[in-house]
Amino acid sequence: MKLLVYKSGKLIKSHDVSQGTFDLGRSEESDICILAENVSRKHIEFTPEGNGLNFVKKSRFGVLTQSGVAVEEGVLLNNESLEIGDISIVFSVAPEDFEMSYAQGPAEAQPAEESQQEPVLPEPEDSDAFTIGFATGGGGEQEKSGEEASSVEQEEEDPDATIARAPDENASEEAQRQPQGMRTPEDATVAGVPSLVYQLNAISGPYRDKVFLLEHENIIAGRGSSSDIVLVDDMVSRTHARFTKKGFDYYLTDLKSANGVRVNGKKINQPTLLLSGDIIEIGSSTFRLVVINPQVQSVQGVDAEIIEAVSGGPAVEKIEDEPSPARIRKVEKSFGYVDDDEDEEKIKVPLMKKPAFKIAISGVLVLCLLYLFSPEKKPKPKPAPPKSESVAEEVAEPVEEARCLEEGLCHLPIGVQRQLLAEYEVGVKLFKNFQYELAEDRAHQILLKAPDWKKAQELYELAKRAKEELLLKKKKGEEDNLRKILEQQIAELLKKARLLMKQKRYEEVKEICAKILEIDPNNEEAKAMLALIAEIEARRLRAEELRRQILFMIQKYEALYARGMKYFNNQEYRKAIETFQKCVGVPSLGSERIKQISDDSRRMIVEANDLMLAAVTPELSIAEEMYSSEQYLQAIAAYKRVLKFDYKSTNAKQGIAKSKREIEANAKEIYARAAIAESVSDLKNACLLYNSVIETALPGTRYYKEAMNKVRMYCK
Repeated sequence: MKLLVYKSGKLIKSHDVSQGTFDLGRSEESDICILAENVSRKHIEFTPEGNGLNFVKKSRFGVLTQSGVAVEEGVLLNNESLEIGDISIVFSVAPEDFEMSYAQGPAEAQPAEESQQEPVLPEPEDSDAFTIGFATGGGGEQEKSGEEASSVEQEEEDPDATIARAPDENASEEAQRQPQGMRTPEDATVAGVPSLVYQLNAISGPYRDKVFLLEHENIIAGRGSSSDIVLVDDMVSRTHARFTKKGFDYYLTDLKSANGVRVNGKKINQPTLLLSGDIIEIGSSTFRLVVINPQVQSVQGVDAEIIEAVSGGPAVEKIEDEPSPARIRKVEKSFGYVDDDEDEEKIKVPLMKKPAFKIAISGVLVLCLLYLFSPEKKPKPKPAPPKSESVAEEVAEPVEEARCLEEGLCHLPIGVQRQLLAEYEVGVKLFKNFQYELAEDRAHQILLKAPDWKKAQELYELAKRAKEELLLKKKKGEEDNLRKILEQQIAELLKKARLLMKQKRYEEVKEICAKILEIDPNNEEAKAMLALIAEIEARRLRAEELRRQILFMIQKYEALYARGMKYFNNQEYRKAIETFQKCVGVPSLGSERIKQISDDSRRMIVEANDLMLAAVTPELSIAEEMYSSEQYLQAIAAYKRVLKFDYKSTNAKQGIAKSKREIEANAKEIYARAAIAESVSDLKNACLLYNSVIETALPGTRYYKEAMNKVRMYCK
């Protein structure tokens, strides 16, 4: 049995597990020394028991996890691991120490170098937590024993073996109908004895980046504390789903949960076969199933190039019913697990969206436009054939003699002159009917053909001037109407504001005044209302501030007065006087309570002073009398009573110091006599004298301590 320690996926320690207890920590005295910041001096203690390994966490710091769950103690079985940050501790039992559940090839068929070689662990992409299997088998073509063959037959006869799998678009119907758990060892991708690790890697949700190991045949996932995988989530039922292992495969069953279970985006209604790379939705969490072969002979759901780079050899063929990489990537993209930029080069762009196609189309359009707008030479009209004189005479009409109807129209044909005169008459009628804009337009049209016609010029000027005057009158009328409407609105708003001011609803008044100033920025009444409201609010703020100050002072001086009364009741008159003096002369700020506290404090100062004088004088007399009669301990007690009444009493402090010096001198003298008796081996008298020192000296002084030691040493 071995304990393997990995850091960031690399093997750093290998410890043979004996029958004795051993520990792991950062200390050099530990049996397994790991120099890491998140490892304590003595972090974990291990004790072998049978085919398991008991562990107990000895450190108060850091988090120790087992299968993604924080633990303090427990048992490690074969291939189970503990995690401390990026450090993984794996317990591996040698093949001869436990009963194998699969047939193995003969031991002599395995090369010695391969049997002694440490297993290599691929680093998972989604988590630091991992588990390593122990290499036990030979080649990938091993045959099953009789017991395994019988178990396979039982699985084929089992009606549950026909459990449905969500259809795969890329897999054939025959491959979809055949469950992965019914494959024979020849179909499996694992070389030697299969020892696969099944992981649920959380890729989104509240448990993102956590790893849950599927280690048992029946695993319940839910919100309940009795579940194997506990998911604290409002969208997860108490028993939400069950993972069932059959052969080498896991099936997922929805346990009639409220929100259901989805596999690759499809809600499942019956037990569904899971493949490596499948995306599973439980509640608000999304997981990815990862199947790992710790011997690096096959990793389902991992690219062949990665397998070949890690294992140092060619990758084995993938199983037939495994989803294609394109399907896995499509599902991963639907959950945001794969970045779209990774497959940007592999996406087939339609011909219409390719840049080269767009450039070609643009060039064709430019050439067409250049052709359309290029100057062309118009063909010269062919000369008409000359007519004969007879035909010309028949066709010829009599030409009317040119005349000038109005000055300024003489350059135009007579027909055009008549037409312009008619248009002019129409323009005059429009002007008389007050349709000045139409008259102006009609005169403008005439002037385009006869710019020197004075009548048309006069009509144009008159119509234009009349139109402008009419527009001004119309605009002025509209402005007057608008002004009247706005004045009416302002009057209504001011009336409402005056009413609200009487009701002291100042916030509403401010809103109304803001509307009035938007209409009329110079409205004096609205400005006056806003100024009055601002002054009222300022006075209110000052009053609130003064009230807060008064409340604070009342609380402060009430607390001081209460403290002074406490000293007074305890007969500590000097402290009471000093406390009451802090409450005297305080500005009342118009508060009757503060004034009352100040007056009461003056009265208590006088009373406390009288009581202090009455109590200190007799106690000082008693203390002096005791000191004179060499009763120093009683004198010290009397002086201390004086200090209780007046802690600043100089006589009491000096009396205590004198008494202590006398006691120390007496203790020194008695101790010297006791030392002389001890030197002449008169232990009886020495003990008596040492006990006298203890009774005479003050506790804690030098001679008191030395006499106590002598008594413990010589006197029983």
